[in-house]
Amino acid sequence: MNPEQKEFWKPYIDLIGVENFTLIKGQDGMIDLVQSKHYCGMDTSSLGKHGEANRTVAINRYHLYQETLSKGTLSADDIDTIFLSYIDKAYFDTELIFLLTKRCSSLSLDEYWDLVVSLWCRQEFTTGGSRGENWKIIFNHRERPDYLTKDLPDTFTAYRAGEESGYSWTLDKKVADWFHNRFKEDFGDIPLLKRNFKKSDAVFYTNSRNEKEVVIISNT
Repeated sequence: MNPEQKEFWKPYIDLIGVENFTLIKGQDGMIDLVQSKHYCGMDTSSLGKHGEANRTVAINRYHLYQETLSKGTLSADDIDTIFLSYIDKAYFDTELIFLLTKRCSSLSLDEYWDLVVSLWCRQEFTTGGSRGENWKIIFNHRERPDYLTKDLPDTFTAYRAGEESGYSWTLDKKVADWFHNRFKEDFGDIPLLKRNFKKSDAVFYTNSRNEKEVVIISNT
């Protein structure tokens, strides 16, 4: 960070710790980007007073988040509020791991899986690296009710654009083709897979994004 950026973001960095704040340098004339739990977006330090709104949002989210954590045992509504209002979606997996392991919550089994499916559907690129490991922990943290896969037949064919180790598959080849074309533009040549599965292989099925998505983790 240059001195101007350090000075601008200092009130927020002092709250969250410099180790939890990342500035990604823009390429080819693009603006720098801020990555942190309570704010991911443009670095607006060069805009002076006009750029302070984003910093204020980040600081307010931090304080409201801490206020919620101070309650002790968290209800389903508390946790919903945290993810809807205070945490950027890039941090959903790490935050859920934190809440499950470091904080007490009163989530019922149904509330737990409602939350998991909702967060999964709002976060992209969920398989690689530590994020993939986090989701594997999340999927195995509580027992899986039968209703998570009730809409699946006993055996089915699914498709995936990407490596076979990925978690997200679809029953609709047109959806897989769409992702295949999208990812080819971003990442080059990637495989388009077709596999047969049993219902017992699936963690859950959701059509909330009209993608007929089946989440499957090998060796779980």
